[in-house]
Amino acid sequence: MTKDVITLLPVTDRFFFCDADRGQEKGMLGFGAWQKVVDVVGHRMRREDMYPPRYFVDSFPTEAEFKAIGLER
Repeated sequence: MTKDVITLLPVTDRFFFCDADRGQEKGMLGFGAWQKVVDVVGHRMRREDMYPPRYFVDSFPTEAEFKAIGLER
């Protein structure tokens, strides 16, 4: 998931989070397990009626949400 990019995300093992505003060196923020991401920021995801399942996302997690997800690098 990239900051400021509206997207349709598939179900996957991990979510990778990027912020291009931080530059190439610091832009890759880390990743989180699917279920943990859904538990913390599922309110930002809207399941679309399609197969395979896709989730519409148009907002980015806050720093507090990233801490709750426990991003790995």
